[in-house]
Amino acid sequence: MIGSQTTKGMRVLACFAPKIPECGVWSDSSNLTTIETYPSACKSSETIQALPDLTPRSLIQTQRA
Repeated sequence: MIGSQTTKGMRVLACFAPKIPECGVWSDSSNLTTIETYPSACKSSETIQALPDLTPRSLIQTQRA
């Protein structure tokens, strides 16, 4: 797929999370919910900081422990 990262991201959301329950939130109404974030604002967000770290690196380290 050719285009900007944003365009590619919107295409993925349209395919896998087509429901929009509220502004900035996409869902498949079952197992997947995504939220739109801005990195600068998230650095100090208590809500975002409380989420579990699901990056591939952290998951690998968790599995090894």
